[in-house]
Amino acid sequence: MRNIYIFGAKSLALGACIAIERLYPEYHVCGFAVSDPAGNPGLLHGLPVRRLTDIPERMTPIFVAVPEDVQPQIVQYLQDNGFQITNAWIPGQRQN
Repeated sequence: MRNIYIFGAKSLALGACIAIERLYPEYHVCGFAVSDPAGNPGLLHGLPVRRLTDIPERMTPIFVAVPEDVQPQIVQYLQDNGFQITNAWIPGQRQN
């Protein structure tokens, strides 16, 4: 089982979490990552919402579940905080 985090803590992130749990059982969602916990819930779908910089596992995949217009800024934020961007997860295609 491969651990992942989901970036975002709103409805898109919740939907992504539910879809991943149902469609990709080989992935374990550890929780949600956000840039700032203010204005976000402490738990979502029973999983913790953590500040991105508090996640020590920099090699853990991050699924970005935010509106498309802010995705480039989020990818840059992830890179700026030491997370490796290697490829995109394209819905309908499984990663090995």
